[in-house]
Amino acid sequence: MPRFGTGDARIFIMRSKDLVNWSEPELLPVKENIPEKEMGRMIDPYLIEDKNHPGKWWCFYKQNGVSMSYTTSFKDWTFYGYTESGENVCVLNENGEYILFHSPKNGIAMKKSKNLSDWEDYGELITLGQEEWEWAKGRITAGTVINLKDRPDIRKYVMFFHGSGPLTEEEEDFDKNSSIGIAWSENLLQWEWPGQP
Repeated sequence: MPRFGTGDARIFIMRSKDLVNWSEPELLPVKENIPEKEMGRMIDPYLIEDKNHPGKWWCFYKQNGVSMSYTTSFKDWTFYGYTESGENVCVLNENGEYILFHSPKNGIAMKKSKNLSDWEDYGELITLGQEEWEWAKGRITAGTVINLKDRPDIRKYVMFFHGSGPLTEEEEDFDKNSSIGIAWSENLLQWEWPGQP
């Protein structure tokens, strides 16, 4: 069995009205007019609605850093470009800017942009309590952040992330000792987590 997405990995969606019954997988042709065989390896898709144009959706996916395509129909797509990035991208629309979370070799990094063309690094590399965590000493990655600041019982950003360890990926701990962690923040720059001193 492949341990990760191989060169023929592509992006598909399935549809449901009740989260029980699902349609057959549909290929997303995020690189228009290119045969599926020639689209290249695509992993880690993330969909977000355009901050200025309701009904226009962006797909971010791992290819040449992070690549970006957009659609208004989920059938016809336009390839927009790419920017330097790690994998496991997650994007928020915050105060008129896009905040992009991605995973470099270790930790979770951020970039921000107002127009999806010009990106700048934002904040410090997020490694949380990795130095004290045997379960995540190998790598912290795949941060997915949701904005729950409007929820009166939460009022924070919440991040779920992947930790592996105590060995590194090169030492073969990539898919043997894996855990999911949680952290939260009021401003995306300072983070807290369960059991933090």
